[in-house]
Amino acid sequence: MDNNLNLKVANDKLLILYIIKKSKCKLSFEQLSSLILENELMDYFTFVEYFNELKNSKFFNSDDGRILILSDFSIQILELLEDNIDIILKEKVDNIFSPQTMDIENPEFELIPLNKDKTIVKLAIKGSLDENFSMTFTLDNDRDFKRLRENWLNKNKSFYHELLKVILDN
Repeated sequence: MDNNLNLKVANDKLLILYIIKKSKCKLSFEQLSSLILENELMDYFTFVEYFNELKNSKFFNSDDGRILILSDFSIQILELLEDNIDIILKEKVDNIFSPQTMDIENPEFELIPLNKDKTIVKLAIKGSLDENFSMTFTLDNDRDFKRLRENWLNKNKSFYHELLKVILDN
């Protein structure tokens, strides 16, 4: 095999490992393949071949037979060789997992009466790659419920991104 082809194969395999590492949620094979194909990071046949080679070489484990978890060896390899991944592809992956670019869908707002003065409020959103966020707390008056519901349903994306930024920065 030609040296350039060897380098391309190695970089594509590193890219697969890098995607698994960058994902904040746990990925299955199906989710990983969809992400790679939708973002045109490599073609399906190449991906399946390299994925199987990585799997057979124990570069990742699976906690239930479906979810991909990097092995300790993979993490060490990435620490050593991550800078060799094509910069354009690496930036594309970083942007996919950037909190500012994550799609957020299906905001949910639920009120659960606790007693005459207190109500439990449940806020939730579902994002791409089955990422979920939920928060539960108690409020005391009806005026707050209405304002909270309106703001959550209309501004949940900015709330989510701001909260995620605060958590990641601290």
